[in-house]
Amino acid sequence: MLGVAALVVFVLLGIVERRHVLAVLHTRIISVWDAIEPFVVAERALGLPAGNRLLCHLEAMARLAKVTPEAVVDDLLTGKQTEVPAWRELDRSAERKGWLGLTVHVGHREWRVG
Repeated sequence: MLGVAALVVFVLLGIVERRHVLAVLHTRIISVWDAIEPFVVAERALGLPAGNRLLCHLEAMARLAKVTPEAVVDDLLTGKQTEVPAWRELDRSAERKGWLGLTVHVGHREWRVG
């Protein structure tokens, strides 16, 4: 999961375009989230810190991947298509839930992204 989670942070920092990450790791993002979702949901129900921002962003990326048709994946990589219409509603939903925006701490530095 660390690789997928790191790429989610790279997307938030603007280092990598999310369409590229979703195209390259489309099914991997879905499988990682599907594997950890029951544990995250259970910890959230208990009030434990599993609902931290990184996991919220990973969940949001998995939702985007799930609504991205396989037929579009190559077009996302080549730039023929830069987004999927269903992404807009998911972005609005993520914004309402407060999932957009993340504070990243590296050493003594802090960045607010997203």
